Amino acid sequence: MRRLRTRSSRLVGLLSLAAIVATGGCGDSSSDDLASLAPPDAPLYAEVTLRPDGDQAEAISSLADRVAGIEDPGAAIVAELDKALAHSDAELDYADDVEPWLGDRASVFVRSFEPSEVADDVPDFAAAIEVDDVDAARSFLDRAAESDPDREEERSYEGFDYVVGGDQGIAAGIVDDHLVVGTERSLKVAVDASQGESLAESEEFEDRIAALGGDPLAMVFLEPGEVIDATVAEQRTGPGNARFLRPVLAGPLSGPVAIGLSATRSAASLDVAALYDGSGQQASGSTLLEGLPAGSWFAAALPDLGEPLTRLLEQLDNSGLPGAASFRRQFRAMTGLHLRRDLLDWLGDAAIFAQGTSAPGFRAGLIAETDDPDAPRALLERVQRFVERDSGLRSASAPEGADYGFQIGIPSLGGGAEAGVIGGRLVAVLGGTIEQVLDPPATLADDQSYRAARDALGDDLSPALYARLPTLLEVVEQDEPGPGYEAAAPYLEAFDSLIVGSRLDDGLVLARLVVTLAQ
Repeated sequence: MRRLRTRSSRLVGLLSLAAIVATGGCGDSSSDDLASLAPPDAPLYAEVTLRPDGDQAEAISSLADRVAGIEDPGAAIVAELDKALAHSDAELDYADDVEPWLGDRASVFVRSFEPSEVADDVPDFAAAIEVDDVDAARSFLDRAAESDPDREEERSYEGFDYVVGGDQGIAAGIVDDHLVVGTERSLKVAVDASQGESLAESEEFEDRIAALGGDPLAMVFLEPGEVIDATVAEQRTGPGNARFLRPVLAGPLSGPVAIGLSATRSAASLDVAALYDGSGQQASGSTLLEGLPAGSWFAAALPDLGEPLTRLLEQLDNSGLPGAASFRRQFRAMTGLHLRRDLLDWLGDAAIFAQGTSAPGFRAGLIAETDDPDAPRALLERVQRFVERDSGLRSASAPEGADYGFQIGIPSLGGGAEAGVIGGRLVAVLGGTIEQVLDPPATLADDQSYRAARDALGDDLSPALYARLPTLLEVVEQDEPGPGYEAAAPYLEAFDSLIVGSRLDDGLVLARLVVTLAQ
C-alpha cells in the first residue's frame, strides 16, 4: 500500500522553508506532472522551479548579481535555510537532509477561497514538492518529527495514512514522488486527483500553458472572476471596485489565464495567455509604433483603438455601477462632445510618444488614424477652445499641410503646440511640429535601445509599448517621489528598457512584457 507519511506540525514550517530554495543545485528535467495533483476546477494553481539548471540557473545568477548585487543566490538561500533548520532542534542542514531528496519543481493549488478549517483567512490549499529520493525525504520527515514535542493524530483516507499537525489543522505527507502539505481537505483532494481526473487533463490548462511556450521558471493558472470574488470576501477590495473590474473580465479575462515568468542573462519576461474574443487586428499590433521619433523614452501604439473602447463603454453601461449609465451624458455636459460620434466611432490605430525630460527639449505627441478625415473636426475645435481659455493665449490657423486644426505658441516650452488632420491622421504635438512627428530625422526603429528591446521581445510578437527606463526614472524623480521609490531606485537603475507585445495563437492572445538589463 502506498503511504502518506509525516510526523509533526513543526515539520510544516521546515517544508515551507525547503520549498523556497530556488537555486539549490542542478536537477534533471521533471518527468512528473505536478498538475496531476490539482483538481480540474482549481481556481488558482502555481508552479515554480526550485532547482534550475543550465541556462535557467545562469539567468537567475546574472539577474540576482546585476540587480541585487547577490553573486551566488543559491548559496545565499541555502545559508538562510540552514539558519532556519538550526532553530528547529532537529539538527538538520540543507546539504545532508534536504538536498538529497529535493526535486526540481514545486506547486500549490487553492481548492476554494472560502475560509478553511485552519483559519478564516486561510483558503483550502495544498502545496506539492517533487521528491527525487523518497527514502531520504521520509528520513527528513522522521528526524523533524522526533524534535517536535507535540503529538500528531494519524488518520487514513482512501488507503493512505496521513497525519494532521498540532492544532493548526495542517496535514503533510508523501504522495507517490511528491511531498504534499496543506489543509486536510485539500490533501484528500490531491489524493483524489492523483488517482483520477486532474488539472493536468484540463483542455483550458493545456492550451494556455502550451501558449506560454518554453520552460518558465514559474507559472500561474487562475480564474480571474473567482480571484476577484475572494478579494471582495476578504474585504481587500470593495464591491464597487469589483463591479468596475467585471466589465474588463468580460473580454480576454472571461476565462482562465496563464502567466509565466522567464529569464535570460540580460532580461526577464512575463507572459500572459488568455482567451481572445475580439478581431484579429486588435492583437496583431500597429505599424505606428516603429515610425515614431527616435529618442522617445516612452512610446505606445494600439490598433483599432476605438472598437475595444466602445466595447468597454457598453460593458460599463450594463455593469450597474453608480453613475455608469449616465457617464456619456456627463461627458457631453462637460465637454460638449458626443463620446461615440465625436471620438470612438472614427478612432482607428493610435500612438503616443514622449521625448526629453524638461523644457526646452520636451516633446510629446499623438497620432490617431481615421477613415473619415472630417470626423475629428468637432474634437479639434473643442480642444482649441479649451487651450485658448486655459492658457490665455490666442491660437493661429491650421499647421502647414493640415486640412484643418490650429497651432499655438507656449513660451514656457520654448516652442509651441500644433494639432491638425493631415492625410487621414489626427496629429497633435506639444513642444514641436506636426512635420517633426510625421517625418522625423530618425524613427524608433532606428533607435539602438529600442532595437535591443525589440530583439528581447521576440520576432513573433508585435510591439505595443516601449519605455527607456533610465529616462523614465529621471522624469519620475522630478516629482519628488516618496520613500517607497527611493528604496526601489537602486534596483530599478539596473534596467535599461521595458517593452510589451502580443500575438494571436489559436483563439488565445499571448502578451509578453520584457525588461532588459543595462549593459
